[in-house]
Amino acid sequence: MFESDVEDSVCMRIENNIFYVYIAVIGDEFKDIPYLNFNKEAGQTWELFSGNIESDEGNSGTLIWSGTFLGTETITVPAGSFTNCAKFETTTIAIPLSIEVKESIWLAPNIGLVKSTGETKEDSDVIETSTEELIHYSIPQ
Repeated sequence: MFESDVEDSVCMRIENNIFYVYIAVIGDEFKDIPYLNFNKEAGQTWELFSGNIESDEGNSGTLIWSGTFLGTETITVPAGSFTNCAKFETTTIAIPLSIEVKESIWLAPNIGLVKSTGETKEDSDVIETSTEELIHYSIPQ
């Protein structure tokens, strides 16, 4: 998926039941990140990325990004109810910047992404939340 600006572009691939994204994680450094791991059992966690970071203001720290497969569940969104949705959660922690980002996504069989939520905390205070839900879909015949 490409935007007009290469820095906002995301390359994706699937290999061995793992959904990878190739993105810039620190400045101009690109990494192949195992974003969704369909080989995991419910409750299992894996590392997406861990490394040193530096903010635009010159602050440095460590970024720890992990993923967890939470199992399957039924979810209802404006487009309808979907059963056996795979639920994944990613957690990003920036130390010592005291920033934590949690994102959850639900993927419906034969449909794809039906819902995502996000929450960003700074010093344990919620500073941003987001929710996106599928409102319509069609399956080509």
